Amino acid sequence: MHKGSTAILNRETRFIRCPDFVRDRCWDNNPAEVSDTTYGYFCGAILRILLSDDDTLVVRLEDSAQFVARQCPDFVVLLQTVLAIQFNKVGSGVNGVQGVGCSNHLAPTISNFSLSFYHLNSMMWLKSVLAALSASVLSGCSSLDVLNAISKSPQAASVSLSYGPSARQRVEFYPATQNVTGTAVPVIVFFYGGAWETGSRLDYRFIARTFNDLGYLVAIPDYRLTPEVTYPGFVQDSAEALRLVIEQAARLGGDAQRIVLAGHSAGAYNAISLATDSRWLSDSERRRIRGVIGLSSPVNFLPIQMPAAQRAFNWPNTPRDSQPIEHVSPASPPMLLLSAKRDPLVDPEINSATLAARLRAAGVYVKMEVFEGPFGLVSHSSLVASLSDRLSFLAPTIERSKVFIEMVTR
Repeated sequence: MHKGSTAILNRETRFIRCPDFVRDRCWDNNPAEVSDTTYGYFCGAILRILLSDDDTLVVRLEDSAQFVARQCPDFVVLLQTVLAIQFNKVGSGVNGVQGVGCSNHLAPTISNFSLSFYHLNSMMWLKSVLAALSASVLSGCSSLDVLNAISKSPQAASVSLSYGPSARQRVEFYPATQNVTGTAVPVIVFFYGGAWETGSRLDYRFIARTFNDLGYLVAIPDYRLTPEVTYPGFVQDSAEALRLVIEQAARLGGDAQRIVLAGHSAGAYNAISLATDSRWLSDSERRRIRGVIGLSSPVNFLPIQMPAAQRAFNWPNTPRDSQPIEHVSPASPPMLLLSAKRDPLVDPEINSATLAARLRAAGVYVKMEVFEGPFGLVSHSSLVASLSDRLSFLAPTIERSKVFIEMVTR
């Protein structure tokens, strides 16, 4: 694999410095450089090296840790985040490796990294390497905390508004900061995932900044979760949240006639349900939805296998019409469906591909793409992380979203 990476990593003409231990393993003594346009392949190559069964590598990493922090701090923070997302090493540490407290003001500088590596037997060293990489920023934090910490923050202050009496019935609005003309801009409403049992609107500030930078007003709703509600409660909450967005968009610089819904996983289900199922919105409300962006979209998941989804949908008493594919019609809005090739939670063939086929049969525009990412790094979780400007190397989700939004809102 290492020799095969050489041609990919040395192809370009613009270069950034790469640590010498990486050169020794990947480039076989070629110049220790890698182009910024192949940065994702670089990160993927290092991750694969870390996953190799080589005790001597741990010692070499231990000797080179401070060099990596000095020469490639940006790479270190990206690798920490990728590892956090891929392996979910959060909490108080693994195998006795402890981290420092979480900070929401991290920046990619050496002071934020306390890199140490542990030489263990071949069956044990991987966990400690992963924990040591992430311990300085992940103790007590989720991978979303890290993503928000390393991503650019929204430039404008957010506005929090309520659409119901519950503490979870709120929407966070992020006004566009690139609106130099003063005209009303399209509105992006993003619904987060979490198997309808976890999640918070404040965990997704990195997505607000991404779409703010593209010139859009962004709204991120909370919605009630299990066990407080089950289906269709969270869809009904999503509909009420959208009504609030329609009411408030104009005063926050948005155009309520040009709304694009977006969502990941359970949030994609909510968004696509609103766009296709006439039970939740009036015709006039649905006509405001110009398009839907679904990431890892569960739309065709009966019989239900996941325990959290079983609870959310009262399995086995789950009606067939709970599935968004049952509501596709010529009135459905255009959709962009993005999935990870490696997704054991939401199979892209059963879900997104089936939905795409039904949309095409109804004469509705749809574009579906499945991403593997550099060295297979794109997964169910890291797909949404690629909407961060700092992890956009994982998959071109930002670029695809930009093109789609421009197409459906012009």
